[in-house]
Amino acid sequence: MNSAGCYGEYIGLLEVNVTSDGIELIRGETISTKSSPVDQKVADILKKNKEIAIEVLSRPLYTLDRSLWHDVIEENPMTNLIADGLQDMLKCDLGLINSGIVNAGAFQNISHKKLIEICPSPLNPTSYEIQGKHIRKAIGESLDPQVCLADGRGPGFRGKFVGRLHVSGAEIIYDGQSISGIIIGGAPIEDEKWYSVASSDYLQRGSGYESLGHGRNEKYLPDEIRDVIRMYGKRAECTERAQVKRWRESSSVMV
Repeated sequence: MNSAGCYGEYIGLLEVNVTSDGIELIRGETISTKSSPVDQKVADILKKNKEIAIEVLSRPLYTLDRSLWHDVIEENPMTNLIADGLQDMLKCDLGLINSGIVNAGAFQNISHKKLIEICPSPLNPTSYEIQGKHIRKAIGESLDPQVCLADGRGPGFRGKFVGRLHVSGAEIIYDGQSISGIIIGGAPIEDEKWYSVASSDYLQRGSGYESLGHGRNEKYLPDEIRDVIRMYGKRAECTERAQVKRWRESSSVMV
């Protein structure tokens, strides 16, 4: 596989030898387009079609019943909505997603253009199994602002920061600096138990939160994370539920 990044900044070149016995990779190279001359005819075609695309994509899909504000560090309804939607789509014990998957909130009309602006990453809803100890470690790290504000770059990621982890089907009890309890499906988390998690292929690979890469039995949907916003943002009960906090400050609960 040769990944050349996005926005046409690089071209991926693969040289292979195809024989009756199979395909042999000879070399792979990533070539920068920075110094390449601009073809004006191609540039004019791109400009014209961009204008058409913006017009089509800007047509409103629906109006939100509740505003979905966003923040990289603080728990927010936009990322909660995605976590809820993922858990519902994939029917897992836990919905788990990082707030850096989106760049902004939404407050009124939703269009395809708005969805692309909010969530430009072509990442897929992903389910997999992972032990409780790895979930616990990642959620603990999520309390650290430096982790949340770390560079989130990785395959398929088009955001800037990693962001805080948001959950669905779970409750996190913390004292402001450390985790004192994690409840999944009404029961305290068990370190050696395997849980089914609805997430993204970004987190499943361990990007942003390394411990989340220790999973098994991963499955991917062809949809993208922005489709989760599109599908569940139009449901009043979903935007209402997204306002409910899952991170609760308390120094009295120990698990």
